[in-house]
Amino acid sequence: MAGLLALMATMLGEPGAAQDDRPPHWPNLAQAVARHERCQLVVEVSPAAARVCDDLALRVSVRHPKELSLKDVKLGNVPKAFLLRESHDLAPQAEGDALLSQRLYVLEPLQAGQVAVGPIEVTVMKDRPGDSGEVVLRAEPIPVELETVVAVPARLEDLRPAARLWAPANSQPLAGPWR
Repeated sequence: MAGLLALMATMLGEPGAAQDDRPPHWPNLAQAVARHERCQLVVEVSPAAARVCDDLALRVSVRHPKELSLKDVKLGNVPKAFLLRESHDLAPQAEGDALLSQRLYVLEPLQAGQVAVGPIEVTVMKDRPGDSGEVVLRAEPIPVELETVVAVPARLEDLRPAARLWAPANSQPLAGPWR
């Protein structure tokens, strides 16, 4: 499982990158973005359409000023609709006067149909005690279509006609009290 997260970290690339920059392994990303002043939240789910038996990759990326740090991530309905199999924080990356903080999740779907991931809410705040510089970013829910792996049950008669039992041509029905 740790290998899956490492692969996700290298394959997903930078949040907000152009679709052409994305590796071919992740062609079906769904994304939600929220901004507040100098902070930006990017939530990505891959794949946006899957089967119930497939794991989903969820990446929460926050670009924020260096004087702020990522304090809290609220996953909305994720604990109800998915089994949270693993989470992993990536080391913050410096980007000029900002930092990019990322958290990766591996989700296992619990139900089929149209399911929303989120809303995802992130809190970033100043590191120094006594400072009240808190920013809350909220990304809208991301719809994910999950197909069932169980076929719709068909009637046996639809698959083939009822079997005919062989009986001799001159046979008579059995006599008994049930007649």
